[in-house]
Amino acid sequence: MEWHRPWGSYKILGENPVLVKVITVNPHSRLSLQTHEHRSEIWFALQPGLLAYVDDNIIRMGVLDRVCVQKGVKHRIENTTDNPLQLIELMYGEYDEQDIFRHEDDYGR
Repeated sequence: MEWHRPWGSYKILGENPVLVKVITVNPHSRLSLQTHEHRSEIWFALQPGLLAYVDDNIIRMGVLDRVCVQKGVKHRIENTTDNPLQLIELMYGEYDEQDIFRHEDDYGR
C-alpha cells in the first residue's frame, strides 16, 4: 500500500523488528521538521540531490549515503532537484505514525 502526503509518498516494505519505508519526495518539496519520542531512523539516498537536516547539520546526500537520526533529534529531508527522489528509511523502536512532533511544516499540519 502507498500513502500520499503533500511532499510525496511512502510505502512500507516490512515491519518488525525494523520497519522499512521507501519514501518519494516530490521536486522542491520537504518533509516537516520533526522529532520522534519512540523511534530512531536511518536514511539511505537512492539518488543524489536530497538534503538531510539533522539537528543543526545540513548533509547533502549522495547515492547510498547513510544518515542516522536518534529519537528526540530534530530532522527533515528536502528534495532540491526538479525530479522526484527516493530514499530508504529504516525505523527502529516503537513505530507509530502519531509519534511525530512537527516543529515546522510547509503544509499547515
